[in-house]
Amino acid sequence: MATSGISKDAASRFLGLIGLEVGGKPGRRAKNYSREYDLKAQGWSYAKVARQSLLENPDIREKLEATLRKKMEVPGPNGNAAAPTGANGVLHNEKPAAHAAAAASAAANRPAKPANGR
Repeated sequence: MATSGISKDAASRFLGLIGLEVGGKPGRRAKNYSREYDLKAQGWSYAKVARQSLLENPDIREKLEATLRKKMEVPGPNGNAAAPTGANGVLHNEKPAAHAAAAASAAANRPAKPANGR
């Protein structure tokens, strides 16, 4: 059965002539998962492998933290919701300002405990 029409290669050359670049592969760039595979083969749990991967890849860790902070509406250390992690890569466990203010107000309005602790 004969097909008609323009080939993918011919279309790519034509678009290249008019200044449109066509190429590459769709989807994400390939990532080498051999390190994760080796850790899992050594008997590490998936949680430990994920933790180690995040420790070794600060760019992924910062992107993940920014996404989680934005989704959970938790401000970062400098006040914005998409702040990067600290220098040691640990997620900051800071409360939003409204929660901190509410906790301080509740503590101030709580009656003092008697000296005997009852």
